[in-house]
Amino acid sequence: MLSRLSRLTLGVSLVLLLVGGVYCEVVEGCYGPPEPCLERTLSCEDGNVVIINTERATIVYGSKRNTCRRSQEEQCNSTCCMYESGDRIRSILGRERLSVYQNCTNQRSCNLTPFYQPNTGYEFVSYKYLCLKENAVHNLLNLTAQSMTNESFIYYSGEDQPLDNSCSCQISNIQIEDTLVVYYRLLSFETCSKIRIFPQDERLLNCSTYNENFQEPVNMTGGSRLQFKDLVFKRQEFFLFKLTVSQGSRDISCVCTGPPVINSSEFEYTGLMIGLIVAALMIIVGVVLFCYWRKRTEQADDVTVNNR
Repeated sequence: MLSRLSRLTLGVSLVLLLVGGVYCEVVEGCYGPPEPCLERTLSCEDGNVVIINTERATIVYGSKRNTCRRSQEEQCNSTCCMYESGDRIRSILGRERLSVYQNCTNQRSCNLTPFYQPNTGYEFVSYKYLCLKENAVHNLLNLTAQSMTNESFIYYSGEDQPLDNSCSCQISNIQIEDTLVVYYRLLSFETCSKIRIFPQDERLLNCSTYNENFQEPVNMTGGSRLQFKDLVFKRQEFFLFKLTVSQGSRDISCVCTGPPVINSSEFEYTGLMIGLIVAALMIIVGVVLFCYWRKRTEQADDVTVNNR
């Protein structure tokens, strides 16, 4: 049976604090075999959902500073599989990190399996995450209008968007005291460029070819509306924003449209019209070629008569 791995103890055990319904947890475990040790479960209490902490060093692979051997009895819960001061760690980035965000964001619980590779030297993996009230996290592609107060998290995942759909969303009534921080983003230049602030109609973010950013403050000075225009399906993309509202509430709404649908009768009618047009063009070309051939033949006959 796949086991839930232990939380940190002492200052690395279960989490740090409960403030305003937000609390932090850490799940750690062994990086390598046996097989049950590979799976991790992140979970929150009822009414709360997972948000991944976004500093680079909060999802890591690690190796022990000193040699540590797991006993047979404690295979999956060994202290060899927990971080200690002085251990060497590497942040999980790119596709591996993206899978954590896509599987766990806004979920009460989720299961994760590291991208295990032998002979890497890694001994443990660690995930640090927040548990927030579920009404503080908003999926940008939820087509029901949503109202945001205080601190709200807004996310977009390419995995959630139906194939061939295009979605346009906006956050309205932004005030000058509001602040926005990009907690995490992994976006192409094309998608990044479609996140704009109005009335300036400027790109909200500093976009490059394909970038991964953490804890990125955003300047919204002079803006009253954020627009995410014509976002199209890209499975390997994700962003998570934190919006802090100064007072009152802000509204978020989305409209998604699919490709145009042509019913069978329209398709048959269109096909018939195209067929008739092609047939008419072929007749005209045939008549022109026939007239040209007749004229050349008559000219040749005239030359023959004159030569006689």
